[in-house]
Amino acid sequence: SPTVAPAGMRGNIPPYSMGKPSGVTASGSTSAENATVVACDMIIPEPPSGPVSLNVLKNYRAFFMSGEHAPSKALAERLMEYVQGGGTLIINTRQIGKCFPAAFLGGSLTGKTLPAGKEIFAPASGSSRGEKLFTLPKEYEYDEILPEKSAKVLLTDANGAVMACANDVGKGRVILTTPCMLVHKGAEKLSQHAPWPEFPFINWILKSLVQDLVPVSVDLPEIQYGLNVLSDGLLLYLFNNEGVHKTGATPEKLDPAETRTVTIDLKKLKPEAVTELRSGKKLEIDEKSNTCKVTVGPGDVAVLKITAKGLQ
Repeated sequence: SPTVAPAGMRGNIPPYSMGKPSGVTASGSTSAENATVVACDMIIPEPPSGPVSLNVLKNYRAFFMSGEHAPSKALAERLMEYVQGGGTLIINTRQIGKCFPAAFLGGSLTGKTLPAGKEIFAPASGSSRGEKLFTLPKEYEYDEILPEKSAKVLLTDANGAVMACANDVGKGRVILTTPCMLVHKGAEKLSQHAPWPEFPFINWILKSLVQDLVPVSVDLPEIQYGLNVLSDGLLLYLFNNEGVHKTGATPEKLDPAETRTVTIDLKKLKPEAVTELRSGKKLEIDEKSNTCKVTVGPGDVAVLKITAKGLQ
């Protein structure tokens, strides 16, 4: 099965955030509020020639295993080397096979598969239950694990069962997920032509990856964005698809009321300058909040050059 290497791991393969694009989410549903779509490369992890090379893996900051695949000893060793060097591996209990040690994964299987609770929470703090993150729209099952002491629990159900945990290994980390293949019961019977349901575990993981790995953030969920890493900084593309009205038989009409003023959080970046390339205008950087603002009209695009050193 092809494996996803997501979240802007190559300089020219950017993550795209689509918080609420015209009501359609990552999974094709029209009900989700905060889906995240991530541009990615698809990689065959273990072709007939052998496991994917470390030189290929090093191009990516995260490697998301997808599909049914039990890694061979050679692939397991390659992925462990990748994590040791600083990569993030996202892997499900149905994909771990028998070649990864529990100390690497952050947990060991008990052999039990159980129904998951409907409500999913952040880990508890002391005697208090953690924040409720989302509700499962369908029935899920999970593989019970015993977390290692080194692992940090990321998600639990209402009964405290571990749905995901993170384990730091070398310079990288492993995110081990326990819901069976991260999809609901009966998902294998879905038709490719049917409306796709939400997959909240996958949405949560991708959204968390983008927040963690991307060096800037955009405040408006309806604004799509992408990043390219350059030798002297970043290109940030902002797309406003709101306010565009057209049919096959009528001219395009733009609604000026759908103009958006977008705030870009530069996080830990210390840019020398931020320039909107289409207009040539240099944007003012608020030094206190380390943010800048740009206006994007309906159906329009802004391209920002963020000049900064030391990016990878």
